[in-house]
Amino acid sequence: IDTTRESDGSVGSYFSTEPGLRNLVIHESGHGVGLGHAVFVNNSAHAVMEGGLRTDIWGLQFDDVYALNRQYGDPLERDGGNDSAATATSLGSLTTLGSIAIGLDASDSVVNRTDDDFLSIDGNTDLDYYRFSVDVDGFVNVAVRPLGPTYETEQQGVFNATQQCDLRLDVYDANENLLDFSNVNGLGEAEEIGGLYLEQPGEYLVRIRGRQDAAQFYSLSLSLTDLPGPGKSADLNQDGLTDMTDWTLFTQYAGTSTALLTRLDGFMHGDLNFDGINDYEDFRLFKEAFAIANGPEAFAAMLAVPEPAGLAFLALLALPRRRRV
Repeated sequence: IDTTRESDGSVGSYFSTEPGLRNLVIHESGHGVGLGHAVFVNNSAHAVMEGGLRTDIWGLQFDDVYALNRQYGDPLERDGGNDSAATATSLGSLTTLGSIAIGLDASDSVVNRTDDDFLSIDGNTDLDYYRFSVDVDGFVNVAVRPLGPTYETEQQGVFNATQQCDLRLDVYDANENLLDFSNVNGLGEAEEIGGLYLEQPGEYLVRIRGRQDAAQFYSLSLSLTDLPGPGKSADLNQDGLTDMTDWTLFTQYAGTSTALLTRLDGFMHGDLNFDGINDYEDFRLFKEAFAIANGPEAFAAMLAVPEPAGLAFLALLALPRRRRV
């Protein structure tokens, strides 16, 4: 579809004002790139692509941006995109003094004049790679969260923008060796890798992809800590997996005092909250971190018995026994 600017004649005052002229040009350009009209039910949202010209919004709104991203990808797809490790978007250096958070402007249906922080995958063939570096060893926490409002249109009915595509999160080293991944939650839920130990300074990669062939806006956050946060990691042996081996280590040191150990060694002995002993609170944190890594039912499945059967172990942890190591 071609859009032609007619300069021979005059326009009414409705279109000659700045909001009207701006949104008129954007609206007709939207048709030119393949967008149709949007019709919202009960004013549940607004868009520049509505059939009647709106002057109470500033250009493209969420529904418009979503449609464009579905067809053409997010802004990071320019200049070859970030679909491979070689073309990964650089996030810079990650330190223990700060954090990184991007993709935060897709949380509601209103797009303000300064909103430009949008990230999305446009379908199940789109891969988004990001690169970051660390100068010291540490524990990285990475989370991807689906974003978007819920509204209703005549064409699609109720549209929940957070539940369009189930996301998966992967972390690789610079040589594209998989270090950890999260794919345990469903549509509309975050995927998180907590307390992944990065032993070597250098560059690392984050990859995001989706299961369904639909666009999905998301935010990406990263932080680095000297020690894993309580309830974020149960990878006691630091092999990149949270599994039966870690549980065996945890039970081996149940009730053990870690007061004479370094905090990292204490963590590897099951003291997940760094209070000097592997006890019931650490058991609770172990289950919490195990669920983050493997899904909410994974802990009971690992034990292959109904969860109440673990009461005997809880009783053991409740004993005021302190065995030094």
